[in-house]
Amino acid sequence: MPRSWSRGCRTSSRCSSATNFCATRESMTVSEERVRHRLHGSSLFFRLIPLVKSFLFPALLVYFLSSDGRWQLWLPLLILPAFLIELYRTRTLRYALDDEELVITTGRWFRGERHIPYSKIQNIDLVQGPLHRLLRVGEVRLETASGAGSEAKLIVLSRAAELELREAVARGRYAAGAAEPTEDETEELPAPRDEELLLKLSMGEIARIAVDPGRSLIPLGVLFGLAWEFDLFERFHVWKRVADWLDAGGLGFGWLDGILIALAAFLALTLFSLIGTTLLFSGFRLRRVEDQFRIRRGLLTQVRATIPRRRIQVVSVHQSLIHRWMGRVRVRVGTAGKGGQDEDHEQEESWLAPLMPQRELPRLLAAIEPRLIETEPAWRPFPRAALQRARRRALRLGLLAAAAIGAAAWWSEEVPDSALLLMPIPLILLWLSAAWAHRRRAFALDGGRLALREGWWRRRTSFLLMEKVQSVAVQDGLFDRRWRQASLLVDTASGHSTGHHFALRWLSRDLADALQAAIVERAAQARFRWS
Repeated sequence: MPRSWSRGCRTSSRCSSATNFCATRESMTVSEERVRHRLHGSSLFFRLIPLVKSFLFPALLVYFLSSDGRWQLWLPLLILPAFLIELYRTRTLRYALDDEELVITTGRWFRGERHIPYSKIQNIDLVQGPLHRLLRVGEVRLETASGAGSEAKLIVLSRAAELELREAVARGRYAAGAAEPTEDETEELPAPRDEELLLKLSMGEIARIAVDPGRSLIPLGVLFGLAWEFDLFERFHVWKRVADWLDAGGLGFGWLDGILIALAAFLALTLFSLIGTTLLFSGFRLRRVEDQFRIRRGLLTQVRATIPRRRIQVVSVHQSLIHRWMGRVRVRVGTAGKGGQDEDHEQEESWLAPLMPQRELPRLLAAIEPRLIETEPAWRPFPRAALQRARRRALRLGLLAAAAIGAAAWWSEEVPDSALLLMPIPLILLWLSAAWAHRRRAFALDGGRLALREGWWRRRTSFLLMEKVQSVAVQDGLFDRRWRQASLLVDTASGHSTGHHFALRWLSRDLADALQAAIVERAAQARFRWS
């Protein structure tokens, strides 16, 4: 039976957002004397932009690529209900800056009211695109330690209103005994005393991010999905053309053409990836200001974000094969208060260092937590039985892939018979990949930390301090019990934004129970801090 351990009531505050925290306050009722502020006049325009992207662009694709009549002309009308909803939300939203809290009211017939104490606000992130900067406005995201993404989003505020909000939050935090301001300093706030530039991305580093095969294949997947959805392969007889080319080319000049075409396709995808990466990470700066990490990035849409050091729960160092050749690594963090909303925003902000020289890694890890690099982890390999499980899974997947290739060559006239030669390739690659991945997998439990090393093509090394542990569970499924194995799952306050960074799978049952007992003992002795 699965067994688990958690800290229980000591972490009950994690389940309460700042809004629920104030639900029982006597000041819940909004007084008539409270000054209520409205959003900027262009708020509706900026709220409609995502709707246009979601509705109109797919509608245009359907209209131009479909040949079933003119019913597609009615598709843009689907945006009308969403437009009315956004109009109602924008016109009825008000916010008030009280002495101790931010109060946000929404609705007219069914009124909602949210109270967010200034002392609970962890981050104030500002997102600005070209139009935002042109109109001197910005999207403001307020984050607390609730673990539910952004506690509130104000789309959009003027620059003056944003500064007024920051000043009110800073005054409230100081009055409540909080440590430092939450975001980049303004003219009205005292300058920070300790500041260090940790990372600055040049165009060369941005280009190195773009050549990663993982990012380069994203445009390919999008294009392939669109072509499949609108039957472009059938319309232009793509598979038949490929079959004819393979049958006519043999091992002569046709294969050289194929190599050149593949190289040109790779360069085109890399170019698309470079454009997207430049838009995302241009001007990237990572600074440590007092006890916070502050990030600025973006060419068209500029983002300023803050990550308090105390909120970092998990640190993962990633390295792909091509980045190993370049001597580069990527650093990702899981923080308390993330998850549930703003998934795209969180995915990008979780990369504390999108790419950096490997020789600079100890400096960054020391800035996050010196104990992470005090000593080299005492790595312990996984049992050999885990390799057998991985090979059995690789065998099943390889046979399925081979059967799919064989079925396609047998039933489809457009797939050449020479494709049968490809049948054993997936099986061989998966079998070798399982062995190489097992050779890399290892874990370490020493020095008040838990470390996990895994992956061979895309390597990842993760670190977790014992005071960040919230729960430890041992799980075993049907096949686990058959082979007397179990999985050890260690979770933190970063919740579902990072998932189980520490999933030690296919351990022997005795080893999993022993590790669970050791982690529970050390975590219980450590002083719990999740923010």
